This record gives sequence, structure tokens and C-alpha cells, in this order.
Amino acid sequence: MRNGTLRRLNADGIHRLTLDELSPKYPDLQLTDAEMDALTDVWHRLPAWPDADQAILRLRSGYTVVVLTVLSFSIVVDSSKFSLLDWDGIISCEFLQHYKPDLDAYLDGLELLGVEPREAMMVAAHPWDLKAAQEAGLATAYVPRPLERGPATQFEATLPDVDVNARDFTDLADQLLA
Repeated sequence: MRNGTLRRLNADGIHRLTLDELSPKYPDLQLTDAEMDALTDVWHRLPAWPDADQAILRLRSGYTVVVLTVLSFSIVVDSSKFSLLDWDGIISCEFLQHYKPDLDAYLDGLELLGVEPREAMMVAAHPWDLKAAQEAGLATAYVPRPLERGPATQFEATLPDVDVNARDFTDLADQLLA
């Protein structure tokens, strides 16, 4: 989408398009359209990380906690309700003209909040996301999610160029609220 070769889709559309493209590669796995829709809908019931809900509540006592996500608004609303997450706000890149890691996605999100980059911090588990946020002028906090892509996935326990390295969301809240 960023380079214009794919029509504008939100994350739900991209997930379904990906299933449509992958399904012919797995002929033993024949799914009906209804099953493909149900599989796409699983994203709306993603469970939150176990340490996230209480850390978000704690962080909201001293900060405005807003999600800036490439996921669709409906995925984040539904999965937040499913996991009982209580954000101050949700900004989906589907509302912006830019998707992360484009710098304008971060800057446009901040403009919606009425804050300057120096007044904000991006918290993420993805080094590419933090790098782009830094380039946009935000402070950054790294919270690794070692099991995000399965137990065999390699990940960095800390990153050298971020403002805060936290072991988990509880540790992040402890550090930021100290």
C-alpha cells in the first residue's frame, strides 16, 4: 500500500487477502469462504499479554496511554474488550494517510493528540517501530515479547539506543512511575 501497488485496505482486508493468496499453496487445507472469514476474525479475539492490563491501568494514573497501531480500529476495539484493556485512546493507521513505520504516521498520531514529539514516548517490542519513532522525535521504551513469534524466536533482551529498557510491562510501569 505504501508504494501504491496494493489498493488501500485495513488490517482485516490485508489478513483476508493474505489467506486468499496463501490458500492455493496448501491444497490439503481447503477452507470455505465462511471458514476463511472466521479465521480472519480470530484477530478480533487476540488475548493481551498477561502483564499488560494492570500495567496500563497503573500507567494511566500518570500518563495518557494511547495505542498507535497498524491494526484496524475494529480489531483493537474488539481485542481490547476481549482482554479487558482500558486505553485512553486508540489511533489506527487506517485513519491516517500513513502506516508505520512512515514518520508521518507517528507525527499525525501526535497531532491528533495535540502533543509534540518531545512530549511522547513510543512503547514497543519491535525495534523497527522504535527506530522510526525516534526519527520522529519521540522518546522510546522497549518491552521485549520473547514468545511473540513462538519459543524458538530470537529476540534482543535490551536495545542500546532506547530511553527505557523494560523486562515486561510491569517493569515499564515501575520505571516510569518511580
